[in-house]
Amino acid sequence: MSLGAGLAAMAIATPTQAMSIQELFNGVSKDTQPVAVVMALKTEAFRNAHAGLIARSECIETNLIPHNNTDAPGFDSLEEHMLGSKNKVVETVESYIMKSIKIFCSSPVTEQHSTSEAPTKFRPTPVADFYKAIPDNAEKIVVLNLALSTQAARVAHAGDAARGRCTDGLEVKIVGGRPIIPDVFKRDVMQRLAVAHASGSTSEFVEGIVIQAITKNCGIETNKE
Repeated sequence: MSLGAGLAAMAIATPTQAMSIQELFNGVSKDTQPVAVVMALKTEAFRNAHAGLIARSECIETNLIPHNNTDAPGFDSLEEHMLGSKNKVVETVESYIMKSIKIFCSSPVTEQHSTSEAPTKFRPTPVADFYKAIPDNAEKIVVLNLALSTQAARVAHAGDAARGRCTDGLEVKIVGGRPIIPDVFKRDVMQRLAVAHASGSTSEFVEGIVIQAITKNCGIETNKE
């Protein structure tokens, strides 16, 4: 699958780019669609874990992320609602992801832990597993783009439009029908993934690379929610 085919339908929105449900369905294979949604969810779980919100991270892991043949009630509901959407061209994947997190993990999190303390349940994605699950490079980019755009939409929705635009600036865009891959995306996401994969690293995780790219280019997020 070509990168242009995967991203051509993705419009540039203000303040951030978003992926419609139909764009996801058209942009990657049927097998990759749930992987893309899970990666966006796991990136948000990773962000929460490293912000010290361990309980929320574990809630996302337990309720919204399926493992092997074990269903997750929130993920099943998320998939069902996206499939049943009456307006897949307009409704966005990011909005469904954020609504699902709010529904299943909206309880106030009062207990926080040191950011150096590893969560007990959340399991980030080793780079090797990501490459095995998605061998096609164009599909890798679409999946990573959804993780980034979900973070951009989340922070913009929380009221930090400037950070939303900054995160949006890391994403691949379509201009004149052609994909434009920002240098920061190549350097801070794709190249880091490639190096970690080539070295056989077991300590680098896809979600961490995405969040670190945002932090490196847009600064540390002050709003943890």
